Amino acid sequence: MSVEDTRQVSRKRPTWVTAIVLINVALMAATLTPWSRNWDVALKREGLDASVILAFQLWILGSTLSATVSFVWRRVKETRLSYNANPMTFDGMFLAAWWTVLILLCLYFLGMGAGG
Repeated sequence: MSVEDTRQVSRKRPTWVTAIVLINVALMAATLTPWSRNWDVALKREGLDASVILAFQLWILGSTLSATVSFVWRRVKETRLSYNANPMTFDGMFLAAWWTVLILLCLYFLGMGAGG
């Protein structure tokens, strides 16, 4: 299997970066919907709100960082194998958009006074 065959196979199937970002987008959308208030009330009643919020924050941070490391690692390896590697891939644009959304949400919540 040559380098071109490997690159074509990897482009046809979704990558771990795309899967992680899709899971993060779904989780973030679920927490920003109006009915997530019911989840918040139920978690507070059970006394689990602090631990669930911490787990959610750690998941978002850890998975985003691992997706970024995985993307950079793959890009470095791909660039070493061929001189004319694709400068931007779909998962790279998707990851950059996710980072942009995270930064804008952090700035929004900081501006709203929820920064601590």
